[in-house]
Parts: sequence; C-alpha cells; structure tokens
Amino acid sequence: MPFTLPPRRNPGDVIRSGEWNQIIDDLDNLNTRLQTLEGLAGFYAFVFPLEGRTVNAGQTLDLQPFGTGNWAGRGLTLPVGAKLKKLVIDVVSNTNDGAVVITVRHNEATVVATVNIPAGATGVFTATIADYSILEGDRLSLRIDASAPTTGAIQFASGSLLASLG
Repeated sequence: MPFTLPPRRNPGDVIRSGEWNQIIDDLDNLNTRLQTLEGLAGFYAFVFPLEGRTVNAGQTLDLQPFGTGNWAGRGLTLPVGAKLKKLVIDVVSNTNDGAVVITVRHNEATVVATVNIPAGATGVFTATIADYSILEGDRLSLRIDASAPTTGAIQFASGSLLASLG
C-alpha cells in the first residue's frame, strides 16, 4: 500500500481529524514494513548463474555461486560462516527423457541438498535444509547432473540458496 500523506500545512494551521487518521494509518503501514524487514535481518542468498543456462542430456556441470563457468567442482570460498536453509531452482524448459539431479555440495564432497527434476518437468523446485552449518573458508558449489537422460535438454531461469549468518 503506498503512502498518501496529507498536504503540508503552514505553521499554526489546524490539522483535520481525517488527516490525523491518514498519518496514523501510514505510520502503521510503515511499522508493518519495518517489522517485515527486521524479520529478514541476518538472511542472505547465494545466487547460482542459471539464468538462460541450458544443460544437455548426458552432461554434468559444476557451478560456483555468482560464477559463470564450469569450475570442475571447486566451490566458492565463503568469507563468513552460515547456516544453509533452502535451495530453490526454477526450470523453464525440460525435454529430457530422464531425471536431472541438482545438488549443493560443501567442500566438493558433502551433499547438502538435492533436488530431483523428473523428465519433462518444469516449474520451481525446492529442498529445505535443516540448518546445515558451514564455516568461514568453506566452499559451496552446485552440481547439475544430467547424465541419466539420453536425449533432451533442461533450461533454467534461476537458482538460489538461502542462508542465515553462522
């Protein structure tokens, strides 16, 4: 809801009760918005470079958050510790004849979260993570494993990982 403040008054002018009510309504609205922001404090997202990316059947791709290439499994080194909360993957096109498996990996070994995308499925896919802790200096990567399908391709709109501070 946008703010609609009453017009400015000159010093000494009387503010009408309807104008006071509008000011109070706007302050309530502002308070609600601030409480929402306060609830999100301490959360951040790692964004994986999936926009428009196509992975063909038979391929496996490893990505760093914010990176653009296949990094052969080496993850992004994190500057702070965090607790991972949720993986979200948005698929816009999928002509694969088999499932594609997406995993978040910690230090190139431990699988933190997995999303299985069935053959031909599109939409938003999520995996909830039960406060998996990572430390400063640890690495995160995303693996897209399309080795099971024999034909087709999958195209993504986005991918992100929600985390809270350590």
